[in-house]
Amino acid sequence: MEYFQLGGFNASIQSHPRYTLAPKVYEVLLKHQHPDEPDPKHTVLNLDLVLGIKYSGTAHLLITPEEYRAIYAEVWPAEERSRANFSKQHFTTVDDRRKAWNELQQTFLQWNPTRLLAMDFDSVSPIAFADLRALDTRPETLCPAKRGAFDNSPVNKVYRGVVDSSSVLYRVLQNQIDRRKLDLCDTSWSISLCVFSFAYNLWATDERSAADRRRFPKFLDIGWCEAVTPTLQGDMKMEKYIMLDKYDGLGNFGQGDLYEYGEKEVCSREVAGEQIEAIFGKYTCSTPHPALLLVHNVETAMDVLKSLGVDVTQWEFNLKNLLRTQSTPRGRTLDPRLHAPRSRSASPRHGAPAHPTSPPAKCHAPIYVVDIKSLFEALVGMHPNAVSIPRICRHLQMPQPKSWMMVEVFRRMAAGSAIVEQAVEWARSQPQFQGSGLDGDFSDYGEEDE
Repeated sequence: MEYFQLGGFNASIQSHPRYTLAPKVYEVLLKHQHPDEPDPKHTVLNLDLVLGIKYSGTAHLLITPEEYRAIYAEVWPAEERSRANFSKQHFTTVDDRRKAWNELQQTFLQWNPTRLLAMDFDSVSPIAFADLRALDTRPETLCPAKRGAFDNSPVNKVYRGVVDSSSVLYRVLQNQIDRRKLDLCDTSWSISLCVFSFAYNLWATDERSAADRRRFPKFLDIGWCEAVTPTLQGDMKMEKYIMLDKYDGLGNFGQGDLYEYGEKEVCSREVAGEQIEAIFGKYTCSTPHPALLLVHNVETAMDVLKSLGVDVTQWEFNLKNLLRTQSTPRGRTLDPRLHAPRSRSASPRHGAPAHPTSPPAKCHAPIYVVDIKSLFEALVGMHPNAVSIPRICRHLQMPQPKSWMMVEVFRRMAAGSAIVEQAVEWARSQPQFQGSGLDGDFSDYGEEDE
């Protein structure tokens, strides 16, 4: 899928800094998206565009080639008429003419036919604008603060594509998304997608080195559950909570159990490994029916699972690889000599079946892992060491951790608006949690030199 950038650094369509871009394109895009409405700007209609986030964290407002052509067809003739009318005007001095011409040029849009591909971005997701004012303020935040060779706009290096990728995945499950516009070629996996969460409780007084703690983590208990899809709400399909008999009766000061509800069992580490292997052991190779696993701190969670005998080598940690296939690379040649040879006849080859079988379903990684800690950190702007499960619960005004906690956190963040809007909303709702203070919540492994 190809896109054109609307406003911002090296944009395909840009305006002079003294004038805003939105008034010239808002009505054109609204008419293009809602052709059946007699007067779209006077109705309650959202303008749906695309938000692209690159790996560096920069956000870009994108439009499709059809929308680009609609803007060009509407605006360019009007600008040509302005140029023609100007040539007929009479000026007493050359300076007056030059001044008037410069002022007129500042009202023209700047056109750059550079195209962007979906594969250029870490995520592409929908973003809606309720009115002209909402669109008017967005390109301003994407404009560079000063001239330079790099994007130094106010939102540069703020966001993470994983948040918007989670939003896209959730909307695919709800069937609330324009698949073609977001380059979602194959979403057949959504029909059978299983959504799990996995939690653990490390022993806080473990004084071994960080390397030893990673190699063989000491955990007091573990728990997992499977959510109901596609809603991700209500009772879980399955809940399990295991406390190791070796640590029965022990606990971390100030922390409760991982799960308030769900089946609870006290057993050995070996038995716990067998039970967790029964759940995740089947997800070891590529499959057309992948699963989604929600964890808090992906590094530590993988260490715990590996110590229990779970093979995670084929698991993926980027939802982009599930959502979108790789697009045609730039600069693809049309030289037929470089293409694979074609048969000289369109007829089936001798001996070929009359009705060839359909192509096999696309295979995906067995499990795609989403780190709730990274999602929350990206939205709220906390220091990584300050993002703990109790703090997330307090921030969301949720009761202390239950089996569905990570599923509910994921659903709330994924069901919200685009990250550029959510980040502001979350900051306004809970400003007291901003900042990087640890407030007694530490990382799972601490510093490497401990």
